[in-house]
Amino acid sequence: VAEVLLTTSVSDLYQSQRGLLLLLLLALGFSAVGSFRSERESGALELLLVAPLRVNQIIFGRLRGLWMQFLPALVVLLAANFYLNYGWAHPPGDVDTRATLVQFACTFVTLPVIGLYFSMRRMNFIVAWLLACALGLLLPWFAGGPLMALMQALGLPQVGLVGPLVVQLVLACAAWLKLHFDLSRRRFALK
Repeated sequence: VAEVLLTTSVSDLYQSQRGLLLLLLLALGFSAVGSFRSERESGALELLLVAPLRVNQIIFGRLRGLWMQFLPALVVLLAANFYLNYGWAHPPGDVDTRATLVQFACTFVTLPVIGLYFSMRRMNFIVAWLLACALGLLLPWFAGGPLMALMQALGLPQVGLVGPLVVQLVLACAAWLKLHFDLSRRRFALK
């Protein structure tokens, strides 16, 4: 409501939606990076690991908690986006709307995984958050371009977001595997 009341023109609404989506992702990364930090520092993480839970259950439970924490904000932002782009009297005709929402959804799933990996590192919290955001938000766009060029050189069909999405998914899978390995081997206590 404040967004609608404070805008001076119709085009500001569309730009502010992207800004709000980015802010939501940054907050999600912030929460993910801080997720295991207090348990690791207090020793409670070791108690979690000796409980009758598998490492994957601990990781997925924490991810589910992060996703559910941000789900209400996500629903409100997506509803506002759909209303502005499809139900309003002056839609912008923005062909990037679906691509933006697909990229946002993929980042919403993968950024917490990367953030959880960095929550296990013994480094400054802000540095860990910046690294998680750089890997989860920026690197896919920079590395996705060369991947798209390689796909074009090989004659493979291209879809606009395939390069960044593939890079994002590979980074999240690598973070999940490394996090799982570190938790299984209790390597968080050594680093």
